[in-house]
Amino acid sequence: INNSMYALVSGGFARLHEYPYNAQGGVAGLTEADDVSMHAKSLLPSSLKTIATHENSGRVFIIGNTDSRIWLYRGVMRQNRKDQSSWTVWSMSGTILDVCVLDDDLWVLFTKTGGQYTVERIPITEQSDDDGYAFVVCLDRKVKLTGSHSAGTTTWTLPDGVSDTSMTVIVLGPAFGSSSGTVLTATTSPGTTVTKTGNYSAGEATIGRLYSMRLKLTRPFLHWNQRGQSAPNLEAALFRRKLITTHRETGDYTVRVMPEGRTTSAQAFTPTGVIDEDGVFVSWPLGDVEKNPCEIVSAAAKPVIITGMQHQCDVAQKLR
Repeated sequence: INNSMYALVSGGFARLHEYPYNAQGGVAGLTEADDVSMHAKSLLPSSLKTIATHENSGRVFIIGNTDSRIWLYRGVMRQNRKDQSSWTVWSMSGTILDVCVLDDDLWVLFTKTGGQYTVERIPITEQSDDDGYAFVVCLDRKVKLTGSHSAGTTTWTLPDGVSDTSMTVIVLGPAFGSSSGTVLTATTSPGTTVTKTGNYSAGEATIGRLYSMRLKLTRPFLHWNQRGQSAPNLEAALFRRKLITTHRETGDYTVRVMPEGRTTSAQAFTPTGVIDEDGVFVSWPLGDVEKNPCEIVSAAAKPVIITGMQHQCDVAQKLR
């Protein structure tokens, strides 16, 4: 089944609709399209420019007019039933003029300060080329280079004349033995080169720049049975006692709770080793789940793979 995607404007925001289509039998037994942005009604701006799709993965990339963001939609189907609709927002540097999908890459055309035009390629398929590393390296614009050591300083020269002063993070590769996976901050990054005090010329290292990740948790609801189907009970209030996060192959991350009218609080997870292969982190973002939303954030070179979330809550009747 291939899906037809189109956008409509409602209430000052755009809404993305998905229409399943079977090439052999036409429309897949549906009379109307599914609004896959219903749970994120104010996410998309009203003025959209391009919708690009990746057929193999079913991913949809959307850009607005004169914006620096890319909205990514992914749906999970199981036995012709939509189990999940998820949205991601990428915040880029520079104004995005247009995007297109070619094979398994997203190509992005930017205009930046000074009127310079640049084209960047973003791989769509989640394939890692970090074999032998202690973890999948999560850096933007990452390149693998071997440095040269002289007079107490190691220098890496960026390829193809690239000049980028923001590439300041170095992750040591497999040739560094027990130090593989060590994350270093460059001593200098003047543009075409990156330097670090000390001898790090034993082998390949990955160089790039950090980016921030933020995972907003969906508000939990108490469900009840209505005519044989599960439905949210909007009359019940949930008061969170603790939050249990399960993860795998994960580095540092932070659970933040943002209560209405009060200061944001945070609890940080730090692995005992380079990464935590499989573990659980318990945090206490207390309070009414409606007024105390939670999110998971990270701005490290190590991956964060969340496999499950469990809210433990007390139930009460809402006060009118």
